[in-house]
Amino acid sequence: MPDNHSHPDHGPPSSAPAARTTPTGPAAMFARHFHDHLESFDDALVAQAPHEARMTPGADVLDAEAFAERLAAFKTDRGCHDDRAAASQWSKWFFSRLIIPTTVAQLATDQRLTCAWSDLAVAWHADATPRCFVVKAPYFKAGDGADLSALIDALLCPFVEALTRYCRLSARVFWSNAAMYYDWVVGELARQGRIPADRVALAAALLDAPTRPDGGFNPFDRAHRICKPGALDGNDEPIVRCRRLCCMRDLDSKWGLCANCPRVVHYDAATPAAVGR
Repeated sequence: MPDNHSHPDHGPPSSAPAARTTPTGPAAMFARHFHDHLESFDDALVAQAPHEARMTPGADVLDAEAFAERLAAFKTDRGCHDDRAAASQWSKWFFSRLIIPTTVAQLATDQRLTCAWSDLAVAWHADATPRCFVVKAPYFKAGDGADLSALIDALLCPFVEALTRYCRLSARVFWSNAAMYYDWVVGELARQGRIPADRVALAAALLDAPTRPDGGFNPFDRAHRICKPGALDGNDEPIVRCRRLCCMRDLDSKWGLCANCPRVVHYDAATPAAVGR
C-alpha cells in the first residue's frame, strides 16, 4: 500500500474518514464520485479556483526557479535539509492530489482528460503542496475513461523530467512514488464497487503491463514486488508485497524509511526496523 494520502508518511487509513461537507459550485465538478477514503480528494480537481487561493499557471510547475522556491518552502515547513529527500517527499503530495482525483473522475464519468500543463492552473497551500488543480470541463472528452495517456504523457512525464533535472534524483524514484498512488486508487475503486467493473479492470491492467494498450509508456507497471511468506513490514505487520523501489526520503535525517519500503522488509519480529514518521 502507498502512504496515507492525507499524510504521505503513514499507511492508508484503516477506517472511513469523518463526515465532510460535500463541495458545491465549481468545486463540485466531480465531487459526487468521491466516497469513503477518497472523500478528501473531492476538491482536488475543480473548474474554478477557490476564493483567495494562491494560484500559479500550470506550466509554472515545470519551471526550475519556481520549483526551487516551492521546495525551499516545503523544507522549511518540514524542518528538513536534503533537496533529494525533500523532492521525493514533496512529490508524493503532488502525485496524490493529481493522480487520484484524475483517475476517479475519468473512470467514474467515462471521460478522458485531454489537456497539458499550459491548459491548467494550480492552487497551493502555504507549505507549497498543491491544494487543487483547476481544469475546465471542455478538457474532458466523452468516452475511453480508462485511457490515461494525457495524464501520463502530457502531465506526468514533463513533470517528472523537470523534477529529475532539478534535484538529481533518479526518475525511477519519482515514478515509483506516482505508481503507489495509482495502485491505491484503483484498488480503492475496485473495493467500493461503484464504477463498472470492466472499466476498473482496464485501469488495473496497467499495474501489470510494460506498455499501455496504445503502446505508450506505462509508469505504473509492477509498482510492487511480492514478498516471501512470513514477511513483515516496518511496523512488524504481515505483508504479501512491498514497494519495488525505496523513495529515498531517508537521505535526510528528518525521515526514516517508510513502513512499506523494501529496505525494511524482515522476517523476525524481534528485528528492529528503522521506520520514520
